[in-house]
Amino acid sequence: SGDLEPFRLIVLPYPLMLSRSAAQGLEAYVRGGGHLVAEARPGWNDERGFAAQTIPGMGLAEVFAAREDAVRMGEVVTMRTTASDHPLLRGLSSGTELPGAWFEETLIPDRGAGAVVLAVNDENLPCATASSHGDGEAVLIGSFLGLAYHDDPSSSNRRFVLNMLEWA
Repeated sequence: SGDLEPFRLIVLPYPLMLSRSAAQGLEAYVRGGGHLVAEARPGWNDERGFAAQTIPGMGLAEVFAAREDAVRMGEVVTMRTTASDHPLLRGLSSGTELPGAWFEETLIPDRGAGAVVLAVNDENLPCATASSHGDGEAVLIGSFLGLAYHDDPSSSNRRFVLNMLEWA
């Protein structure tokens, strides 16, 4: 028919501080069928600067069906893709390096809520997950892929981002 369905994707780079209303809007967006991809530590702090006890903060842990286990600072972070058949990993074989930057956030996926692991760190701990929430889907990446790509464009990060656009 020539009609194109609009993109249904929000990408949250460097989402360390979010307002409560933004977090509520993101939850509603995903529940309504949108796709959300966030880099490390979304909603760590609210608009007043208060730190969340659970990260992702302000209820976003339920949207991502994952929560932070630990975080380490580092100039260079290397994540490796899993054997998941998730659309974001299309064209990336299991074990492909996805360079990140600054944070290496390990995650505890809520497998009971359907979370799948997309990437692990050097210790084989989950650091990127995907899950359904309502009619949409949310992906949490425990580092800053965009910053890493800016500093040193990798073909694997490029493929991952292109996959995001196709997924949307």
